Formats: sequence, structure tokens, C-alpha cells
Amino acid sequence: MTALRYKLFFPVFLISCFCLLSCGNQDKDSFTIAGEIKGINQGNALLYNLEETGPQLIDSSKIDNGKFSFKGKIKFPEMVLLKVDGNRAGISFFLEAGKIRFKASADSLNGATITGSESNDLYQKFHTEMHRYDEQSRNILDRYMQAKSNSDTSLMSKLYDANSDVDKERIIFTRDFVKQNRGSNVAIYIAATQLIYSMEAEDLEQISAAFPPRLKDSKYLKLLSNQIKALNQVSIGQPAPNFTLNDVNNHPVRLSDFKGKIVLVDFWASWCKPCREEHPDLITVYQKYKDKQFDILSVSIDEDMTLWKDAVKLDKLSWTQVSDLKGLNNVALKQYGVVKIPSNVLIDKSGIILARNIKPKQLAEKLKQILK
Repeated sequence: MTALRYKLFFPVFLISCFCLLSCGNQDKDSFTIAGEIKGINQGNALLYNLEETGPQLIDSSKIDNGKFSFKGKIKFPEMVLLKVDGNRAGISFFLEAGKIRFKASADSLNGATITGSESNDLYQKFHTEMHRYDEQSRNILDRYMQAKSNSDTSLMSKLYDANSDVDKERIIFTRDFVKQNRGSNVAIYIAATQLIYSMEAEDLEQISAAFPPRLKDSKYLKLLSNQIKALNQVSIGQPAPNFTLNDVNNHPVRLSDFKGKIVLVDFWASWCKPCREEHPDLITVYQKYKDKQFDILSVSIDEDMTLWKDAVKLDKLSWTQVSDLKGLNNVALKQYGVVKIPSNVLIDKSGIILARNIKPKQLAEKLKQILK
């Protein structure tokens, strides 16, 4: 089951840039934000750009009697994050040229009302529809976990298939939304932050080619292009890139050490709930096929050695575990173009990629065919 959440990803480390306005007139590049937060009389409003390496402070504005303001120049609309110092909560939205109004309450920044950005309006329309699919998946997952606690394997199987159907509907909706709005850079943002999770390079290339030439300088188009390049290098039928990472005892382990076996390279982290929810099913598959030339190599994108080791012990994972403890800068993560976790790659005995992002149930069926 995939209930998506991974510290990894959005909106924490991507920037969206949209070229909806002509750059010839400098006035068209100007923006103002008039903000009001009820319940906060003083303090500082903080505006961040969202980079791959994390939020980068753009500007700050003193809050006076609940009100603040920003002004500046912006060539392309960008996804930004607004926070208040001393408050961990924040809200991300599209900032573009024009007059933006921001209204919120101190106890609910996520419920802010933002007007004046057509890009933000379009994205919110998409986000609202996606929320409907997320709710369906969440309800199915709750029922699945209850069925699992009751050892009702028949219902578990039905719910697994039901969630797969919701995932397919979500992908179809997202793809159609991008096609219908391909003249807007919002579509590039969605392709670069949503479709890359569910499509291989060939499909993404077709989507990328459909965007008009005037959007060629979009930063999100460049991010999409980089992801396509990475996926092409690890597509089905390609040799799996080798890597070396240390295990929990700080001993180096090479992927090439597993040649001669079918190996599942599994990307996960101790803080990733969906990853850890898959572990019992992975353990079942591993126990059944470990003596039949099948193995698992788990790559953690943790940064804390203790949390990593504790999760391995608690989940009773007996196969090889490796990590460089560099989080999002994990070398294997980048090599394999991984943009979400859980994620995996199935590799044959000669080192050729057989499948990507295969679920435990599908993995069991695949191994049953191969390892007769």
C-alpha cells in the first residue's frame, strides 16, 4: 500500500518557475504582498525560496499590528514559503508579478486565503482534486490495516487492488490536467512534482515535448529534463549502476557483490512510515526466496546512525542494510533517479534491471515466475 509521504519531497526542495508574463516590461516583473495575520501583533514574516537543498530566505518583513508587506521583482512565478518567526508552521504558494493579498490566523497559517496569483489559483484547483484521491487511499489504508490485524487475507487482497485502482485514477487525472493546461507553467510544476513519481522516461519525454517553446527556460522543465535523463540511465533493460555504501557495521558493500543473484535494491528511511509498513510483506517474500538466489539490499537515506540502526532492529530486517547517512544527497539515490520512498529496483543475476517500484505482492509473483 502506498500512502505517500516522504520527508524527501514536496514542497521542501523544488522550485517552480513560470513564464506567464512578458519580460520586456520591467513593471510587469514587480510584485507586492499585502499580508494580515490575526492573532500576531508583532514579529517577523519570513519569505523563503524553495531550493533542492532546502528553504532559502528571500526577505523578511516586520509585523505591525498583525500586518506586513513584501515587494520586489520576480521574472517567473515561483513556489515560495511564508513563515512567521517562532512558528514552525508555514504555507507555500505561487508568487508571481502583481498584487498578492495574504490573510491568515496565527493558529492556522495553512488555512490562509491568498488572492492575486492566477498560478496559485490553478494549482489549488489541482490540489483540491488530488485531495479527493488522497482521502480515498487513506480510507482504504485504514481498512487494509484493520483487515491485516484480523488476518483477513481475502479482504486485504481486495483492498490492495482497490488502492491500485485509485492510484491509476490519480495518475490519469494528473496526466490529463497537465495536457489540458500545458500552455501554463503550472503544468510543468505538476509534471515535475507529481508525474515523475509514476511514469518512466519515455512517457515523461512525450509530456515534456508537448510544452510550448516559450516555456523552454522554465526551471521546472529543466528539473523534468534532468529526471528523464536519470531515469533513462536506470530504465528496464539497462545495466544497474554500481555503487558502494557502508553497512551498519561500517563495512563497505558493493552492489556488484550481489551478481549471480536476483537482488531488490530497496530505498527507505527510518522516518518513512509507508516504507516500514511494507517491511512485514518484504520479510515474507525474503524468507520464501532467500535460499533460491534472491536477496535484498536496503539503502537507507537516513542521516542519524542511531535511528537507522534502531529501525532495522525493531523491524527485524535480516538482509544487508547500507547507507552513507547523507540523506537526500545519498549517492545511490541520485544514481537511480529516486524522487520518492519507498522505491526499489529489481535486478537480475547478470546485473540488468528487471523492474522498478515493484510492490511486495508483485515481487512475489515475479520471483515465482523466475525462480521456478
